[in-house]
Amino acid sequence: MGMSYWFILLKNYRYSDTIFITTIKEVFVCNKSLFEQEVMLAIEVEIKRYFKICGVNYNGEKDSIVAFFNLLDKLISPKPRKVFYSHLINEKIENNRLDENTRSLLDLLKERFENGEDMNGFLSKLVFDSEKPDYLRYIWGISHLHLSDKVAGNKEEMSSNRSDKQLLVIVENTEVLFVDVISHPRQNRNFEYFNLDTIRTIRDAGWLERIGFMDMSSQMDFVEGSLNPKISKAEEIYKLYKANVNLSFELDGKSYLLMNHITSSGDSGTAVLTRNYIIRNIRKIDSDGNKFIRAKLVATEDGKVAIIVDIETPNGNSSYNLLE
Repeated sequence: MGMSYWFILLKNYRYSDTIFITTIKEVFVCNKSLFEQEVMLAIEVEIKRYFKICGVNYNGEKDSIVAFFNLLDKLISPKPRKVFYSHLINEKIENNRLDENTRSLLDLLKERFENGEDMNGFLSKLVFDSEKPDYLRYIWGISHLHLSDKVAGNKEEMSSNRSDKQLLVIVENTEVLFVDVISHPRQNRNFEYFNLDTIRTIRDAGWLERIGFMDMSSQMDFVEGSLNPKISKAEEIYKLYKANVNLSFELDGKSYLLMNHITSSGDSGTAVLTRNYIIRNIRKIDSDGNKFIRAKLVATEDGKVAIIVDIETPNGNSSYNLLE
């Protein structure tokens, strides 16, 4: 299937060759033009086909575009990345606080990231459930990988590479930070992911701004203790996130505003903003004389996704990427 079963499957994904012809009934709200309705419906059809191919759980309750970008927000696009260890991991290695097998697995995952291999098989299987938000990824920008030497090529194979140890990572376009190795939270204790010591580790590595934690102390006359009630316990943080409540933090005398957020519907803020961006771009190409032909999902060579819309204009056919 190419470099990645899930993400770059789009490279092998065959969109519908049939020109999109449909009778649209009362599917969308009335303030949308026929052109916009056709484009949105066609994108929904392609996304649902992609979900079916990839085995993504989607019951149709969420907007399909938001659900699609929720999924992409959880996944790791396969491309070569430089790997950096946090001070904490280096300290654990130097002081023999990580056993030989764990150190070997860290080296193995590092090599796979640097080679641009598909790392999605090491994620939680819940990433493929569109109804399950990933608060750690959506809000704190952190993914957790199961420490295993077994490669999972699809969702079914992921059952064989689960581990009682996990690696917390921050994945960027060209770099990856290995934050910490933790024990897999026990059943019904997922709040353990939200220990503020993890944020301290990221702060010590100089990466807080890169996960959207903005230090507001220098931007205003911040008074220590003024963020009341002060939320610092992992269990309280997790409960509020599950209620779709966004938080600011006071940490060691500084205040932090989080740029990443979860919406009131439990979706990734990035996914909802992307949907709004797509709608705005559809309206830019919606003019008299333009006729919709088809929409397709495409993976680009640099590991990104494009939504290509083909239209017929008075001057000939044109194609537009709604994500540009």
